[in-house]
Amino acid sequence: MNLTVLGNNGTCPVKDGACSSFLLQTEDSKVLIDIGNGSVAKLQHVCDLSEIDTIIISHLHFDHLADLFPMKYALETRKYLGEDIHKINLYIPPVPEWIMEEIITNDVFNIMYISDGFSCVDHGLRFTFKKVQHIIASFAVRVESNMTFVY
Repeated sequence: MNLTVLGNNGTCPVKDGACSSFLLQTEDSKVLIDIGNGSVAKLQHVCDLSEIDTIIISHLHFDHLADLFPMKYALETRKYLGEDIHKINLYIPPVPEWIMEEIITNDVFNIMYISDGFSCVDHGLRFTFKKVQHIIASFAVRVESNMTFVY
């Protein structure tokens, strides 16, 4: 496993910074853990947006999910222009209706809601989610393959 910190700023990115976002790479997959404001620009220095297999959103604060929307817009535009873009598996806590209306269109994401104890295998990785204390529903994730990573 290789971890790239794309962003670690608080609620607003500093100049040339980005909020919470981490790219976890294995030989077989690229997993984006959180996608805070400013992180999509940073991600494009590491890989093409279409290379992401899985996105995990830990909780619904904007400094952890704001760039989900521009990423979706970029990928759906590329699909519209004829590029063969695969759907990204999106693991996310239950969202308000307005977010769902925005992310469900144009077949960019396979959306799966996470809950305490939810576990699955995705692209050769086992994800296990555990509810953690925060002011809104928030989840830690354990990622297992030949190594273990916990966020």
